[in-house]
Amino acid sequence: RRSAGGWWNLNSPKTVAGNAKTATATAGAASSQSNSGTEERPDNLIHYPPIRSLDQIFAQAQVMHHVLLDKVKAWSLLCEGMVRSTQGGFVSWKAASQDPELAATCRWAEPKGHKRAIEKQLRSYSGDPSKLVDVCRQAIVFSTLGSLRDCVMRIAEDSEVSVLRVKNRLNPSFDSSLSAGYRDVALNLRITSPLTAALALDLHVCELQLLLLPFASLKSNEGHKRYVEF
Repeated sequence: RRSAGGWWNLNSPKTVAGNAKTATATAGAASSQSNSGTEERPDNLIHYPPIRSLDQIFAQAQVMHHVLLDKVKAWSLLCEGMVRSTQGGFVSWKAASQDPELAATCRWAEPKGHKRAIEKQLRSYSGDPSKLVDVCRQAIVFSTLGSLRDCVMRIAEDSEVSVLRVKNRLNPSFDSSLSAGYRDVALNLRITSPLTAALALDLHVCELQLLLLPFASLKSNEGHKRYVEF
């Protein structure tokens, strides 16, 4: 791992559990980019063995979507997590899990679109699709920093999860001018379970964004477009 000023590279559940307390207590890794704006990545933050086919990554992500979503729902239930509603705003997953009508309004994230994935592959990764580690992605929204921290700890303690990277944009030392003012905690992780092993998905890298409500409320399709242009 790299200490303050870089990435936290956490390779095993035991290592994650040991370091997550320090990471969350001290606001963790400092920055998603170096001062020059060039992204730094742990060497193991790829789909391994390296995948050379974007179609294969999307095929994996479509199946992995359901596995990740089950995990995200469980963590949301335990940590007062919220999800965007089709009716506007955000709803508590704990409340929605007990109300089928409310649950039907929950708008969970879908896998990254093909157009944006190809754009990122070419623009950021020199055409290497194995570095696209956010095709399968989800997000959880929290009203308090304490709830967000609790969720990080739950993830760290999950024996089926290996956290590969924690990108902590909530750290006060993070220069938010590099992200147009946007802040969150983004985790790249693998889920290793009998199911993912049977489906050959145990090495697929997913992304989970943990957001505070004020930042989540500012996110929109138009806002994301401006962020990409930035």
